[in-house]
Amino acid sequence: EQDMLDALNALPYSTMQSSPDFLRRTLAMLVLGQDTALETWCTQESMGVSSGDGMSSPTLSDDELRWMVHLLVYLEQLQQHEISSTPSNEARLLPSDLKPLAPFKNKVVLGYVRHLAAHPSLWRLLALYASLLSKEQVVDVFPPLLVPVEEAEERNYMVRAMQDCFKMAQQSEDDDGDMLVQQLLMQTVHLILLDDAKPFVTKAMAIGWLGILPHHASSGLICANQLCRQLLLGKKTLHVVEFLELYCPKMVLNYDDEADDNDEIDNFAAQRELQAIQTYLDASAAFDQWKNVMDNATALLEKEEQQHYGSAMSDKKRMLLSAQEQDMLASLDRRSKSQRVEGLSEQVGKAALEACMKLRSVLEFDGGWLVDQEDKEDDDDDDDGEGMETDDDGDDDDDIPMDKKRLEELDQLRRMYIPDVIFLMHNICDETCNYLEHTSSWMGKLMSSSSFKDTFYDTSSILSPGYWLHMGSTQLSISSATEPILNVLGQAEVRMLVGKLRDLSMRESDWKQDLLRHRGY
Repeated sequence: EQDMLDALNALPYSTMQSSPDFLRRTLAMLVLGQDTALETWCTQESMGVSSGDGMSSPTLSDDELRWMVHLLVYLEQLQQHEISSTPSNEARLLPSDLKPLAPFKNKVVLGYVRHLAAHPSLWRLLALYASLLSKEQVVDVFPPLLVPVEEAEERNYMVRAMQDCFKMAQQSEDDDGDMLVQQLLMQTVHLILLDDAKPFVTKAMAIGWLGILPHHASSGLICANQLCRQLLLGKKTLHVVEFLELYCPKMVLNYDDEADDNDEIDNFAAQRELQAIQTYLDASAAFDQWKNVMDNATALLEKEEQQHYGSAMSDKKRMLLSAQEQDMLASLDRRSKSQRVEGLSEQVGKAALEACMKLRSVLEFDGGWLVDQEDKEDDDDDDDGEGMETDDDGDDDDDIPMDKKRLEELDQLRRMYIPDVIFLMHNICDETCNYLEHTSSWMGKLMSSSSFKDTFYDTSSILSPGYWLHMGSTQLSISSATEPILNVLGQAEVRMLVGKLRDLSMRESDWKQDLLRHRGY
């Protein structure tokens, strides 16, 4: 071995003369056919790498580690070539009794990949060396290594490198590497979303992994829905809005299943789920807007009620006016007050109508809000004794855990939010009715007119208290008679619904009697 080292040192090549002892020694062992010594020595030198944690401090530099990986990959390829075909001149360099190198090579490459992942400055090499592993190893170990990568530029580089490297590594016609990349990215995002220790922003930005390449948008939509469900279950509605407006990639939000060329993936259910979530968010925002308008109108109405006629004029100036002029001024003041209050009532009525329509769109969502139509069809088939998939041994083919969890979460969300939507609608109708009833009575006294009494019972105008009383009663009646809605209500919520419906019916009856008395019957 020493003679060979001396010979290598004497070679008239500047590269060899400047090469470290590590390189010269491995070449000497290779040329001399010292395979056992080579493997033993490589094992010792790479112990820190092949331990698998990637965090230990190996005795070799990054360049030396990379050389060892290249050496083992080269030797393993030569060995495979020697076994599968007529040995080439290079293959004859290997002793015929050399042990299979693949297990040791895989161990060292895996350790080196983890070593790269532990050093951000080396992340650019991750995809290249991970592509030397088997598909099973990549699926098992690669997603957790991608979790720390958070910068958008680094993710873009990583995804495109994965696409290029894995496409070259996968030789099967059925898998050109891109499906593997999509699978790895989905697993990476799932790991981040399921980590309770991760903050909201980290989870929201994780969807960006699937917003780099257009054909990954379908998977991005699935993961975006997963995060939305997670946030809604935690009553973090504002975070859902923030995610969809600021963090979710546009190509994911605008994904169209019908325009997707990938016929193998049907994401119609995922599209419906996102539409259902956005419908609820729109309704929630409309309710908040109505609440703000109501609070503002109530405060201004109190101010109008407390302000006396002609209060803007001093007593000294008022004394200079005749009684007729003071009456005219008071009349103009009352008319101005009436117009301002009518304007407030119109704002409240329009905001209430907008909120009710959007809340109703949740309850009347096509096919049921957050109801998975495919799962519903499966249930219908099961009821008919058909559509059950079975394995060869006759056992039922259970859904995969992720699908089961999704269906459970959808059911939880329906039970959480549909009762809220019903009672928010009732709250809008009730408070708007009370506000308009109060303003109508106050303006009747203000204008010394009983004509405002007739507007109480007009069910065709949003400025009428009767309109909102009728709408509240009608909507609660529909909810109490709709089976999909009743199925998600608890006993306490059903009792509350029936109680509110009874109160509205009694109030409506009292109003009708009052109307008859008002009209002299």
